[in-house]
Amino acid sequence: MHILITTRRRLTERLGANRDIQPLPLEQAPGEPLSAAPAVELFLRHVGTESRAAAELEKDLPLIAELCRRLGGLPRYIEFAAECLRAVPIRLMLSYGPTPEMLWSNDHALLRHQRSVTDSIRWSIDLLSDDHRVLLERIAALPARRFVLDEVTAEYDRLGRGTSPNPLTLVSDLLDTSLLLPEPAHHYHYRLAPFVAEVLQRGGRA
Repeated sequence: MHILITTRRRLTERLGANRDIQPLPLEQAPGEPLSAAPAVELFLRHVGTESRAAAELEKDLPLIAELCRRLGGLPRYIEFAAECLRAVPIRLMLSYGPTPEMLWSNDHALLRHQRSVTDSIRWSIDLLSDDHRVLLERIAALPARRFVLDEVTAEYDRLGRGTSPNPLTLVSDLLDTSLLLPEPAHHYHYRLAPFVAEVLQRGGRA
């Protein structure tokens, strides 16, 4: 018997093999149309061919690719955005964001933390310890979204650590929550997941 478990945190290797689910690629293969890019293809498939927006979207593939880029290629976020297009044109969505408030589902069969980007991020933040939450807030306060650990330790030194643990001991836990993401092209470079900083600014706890 094979059991597939999807989780935000890595399982202990004693229970099985972990496989990281990566964001969908934003580029198509050479010679393929832009609609074949995995992130764009998921977006179009979720909109559906019967949707009134479908015909217009076929003309706006570069806009869809840009929207998927802003969403970090994350499949669930792409699905939320596709659902939002029932009411909001993609040009307006790009002009005003997208913001976390735009990304939600009206599917009442889902649990609360599965129904919007904001609730999903808040749910993850609420599971953090106070020390991890402080570290996440200090990362969000850094000038750039992408950073190295030296910048985090410098921020701790500037503000004073007090009795807080060394931030280097907490980073791997934040990576396991997917609130913090590694940069594939640069070893030991990191970034916040999309919209984490915005949700923290509005108050992370539900």
